[in-house]
Amino acid sequence: MNKGDELSFLEETIEEANKYFRKSIEYSIRAEKEFKTTLKARNDCMAVGADTLSYEIWNDAESTFRDAMDEFEDDSPEDAIEYAFEAEKIYRSAELDAIKKIVCGPTWELLEKAADQNVKAYAPITLKDAKDLIYSAEKDLEEKRYDNSYAKKLADSAYSEALHAINITEYLKMVDEKDITQEEIIIFYEEPLKAIAQRLNVNPKFEDGYITLLANISKRIEELKENGKIGSELKKELASKQNELDKVKLELNQTKQELNEYNELKEKIISVKRLFLPSEAETFTLNDDLVIRIKKLSFATGSSVISPRYFGLLTKVINAIEKFPGSKVIVAAYTDGSGKADKNLIISQRRADAVYQYILANSDIGRKRLSSIGYGESKPIASDETAKGSRMNRRIEVIIKNIK
Repeated sequence: MNKGDELSFLEETIEEANKYFRKSIEYSIRAEKEFKTTLKARNDCMAVGADTLSYEIWNDAESTFRDAMDEFEDDSPEDAIEYAFEAEKIYRSAELDAIKKIVCGPTWELLEKAADQNVKAYAPITLKDAKDLIYSAEKDLEEKRYDNSYAKKLADSAYSEALHAINITEYLKMVDEKDITQEEIIIFYEEPLKAIAQRLNVNPKFEDGYITLLANISKRIEELKENGKIGSELKKELASKQNELDKVKLELNQTKQELNEYNELKEKIISVKRLFLPSEAETFTLNDDLVIRIKKLSFATGSSVISPRYFGLLTKVINAIEKFPGSKVIVAAYTDGSGKADKNLIISQRRADAVYQYILANSDIGRKRLSSIGYGESKPIASDETAKGSRMNRRIEVIIKNIK
């Protein structure tokens, strides 16, 4: 190639490069205009850290936005706009998810801890308050994600109530384990009242509980206010003490309510155990359920007919169920491992149905509450290698659900 040809080639190359450069600038300007709201949503996402906090949703949005850009480059504006609109929605979803994790995340982590500690069994009311508050916080964020001051207050309150529920649970577990008595719990909550009363020169008597003492403290505060004997600093202190007083009163009421409900449930469970002789049935709690494992009820080989001599035992079972009128009930039947598995499954279902029908016919327990299931040989509780083990595996269990 001579110098003239070389110069001509360079000029053509430069012109071609300029053409692509101008096209690239034009494309960028058009893309910024067409995808303005999508880019705004993407920037808002990054501002709250959604690219890390809500990575999966963010990644989905990025992928959809790339599809929009590809369609735009291929000169398919309608498809590009459709993808961009979808990407914008996903970005906004990622943004909201990240904001929820920032505002509500610590509370949800604490609620998971509460679940691990079985708080629901000991402080269900306080735990429900915490969950209601955090759900309200998330709902408020869905409506006002940028003005989230109220949602933060709700989340803080939810966090406080979750801690409160865990605290109640720890005390009630100590009662269960005999490390502390119910009396000691009440005395513990009375101590702040006593301190406030002494500070105000009120005699801290609990002769008829705390109600009279609370009234006397409130009366004393009003007297001091009316007499003008309270300086500004003392007024602030009194207001603070009044808040403490209200809080202690609320916690004391909630703790007493939790204790009463816990004791009532405990008494119900004990009363169910007392219905049966040790040879008739074994009762125990499993998570939130009460299980009555009937030992004495047996069937002839291959039969599902209930002998009349067991009617009295089943009447006791009905009495136990009726102590929990709000609970659903499952009648479960099991066999040992002898015979074929499919036949064992069928006979266990027939036996469960027989007990189910007996309960329906001899009580006011309706079909909506009652169900039956046969498990065959699939859930043994002992070894079939001994006669005793086989006898234990051939059983009927009545499971009263969610008694707490």
